[in-house]
Amino acid sequence: MSTDRRACERLSFSHTESCSRQSSRNVIAGSTRIACNAGTAVAATATGTPTAYAKQPYFFTDQYDLGMEYRGYIPPGVEPTVVIRGDRENHKLLAFWLSPQGQVLAGMNVNIWDAADQINALMNAGPVDPRRLADPGTPLEEAAR
Repeated sequence: MSTDRRACERLSFSHTESCSRQSSRNVIAGSTRIACNAGTAVAATATGTPTAYAKQPYFFTDQYDLGMEYRGYIPPGVEPTVVIRGDRENHKLLAFWLSPQGQVLAGMNVNIWDAADQINALMNAGPVDPRRLADPGTPLEEAAR
């Protein structure tokens, strides 16, 4: 078992809470999905190989007629631009938080359940064009510059 206390302190894990390392900060996200996936990082660290959980923070909620998934991380000090795509009035939309350089830092789907893979891809794609990202007529995969 690892005696590297600092590595173990970075990992907070229970069935509903886990620690995700983004940059040099720990992020606590209450998601069963993260808790289930973080076990690999916890086990590696506990057995002597300090391992950060590298997946994006994620959470979801279903509240009556509203379902939402959020993924990503906005570092402290970053003032993101928020881009909304979809129908705000009927609560069926995508929201994106962009860095000043145009990188998608986080994304949220509200009552749209088939966009998770596309949001993840945009977060890894580099800068995006905010106008194309906001335009529902432009396929999401074409929003990258």
